[in-house]
Amino acid sequence: DPKEQLRDIINRFGKEALSIPNIDMVTVLEAFKMGLRNDSPFYEDLVMTPCKILNEVRYRALRFIRLEEDKEV
Repeated sequence: DPKEQLRDIINRFGKEALSIPNIDMVTVLEAFKMGLRNDSPFYEDLVMTPCKILNEVRYRALRFIRLEEDKEV
């Protein structure tokens, strides 16, 4: 959904990834990135500076979530 908020994407993806036993983190991170719109600032940030673990993605996403939410006000 192009209108889906980043916060919702992070939460949904995190639950799905955790439900798969012994999943490879490289695969998880690449799948997450592929699920983002490639014109989004967060996608560009992940391409320029890749993450190594899902918690790092969540932490970095917080900046973009705050930006999204601020633009809505």
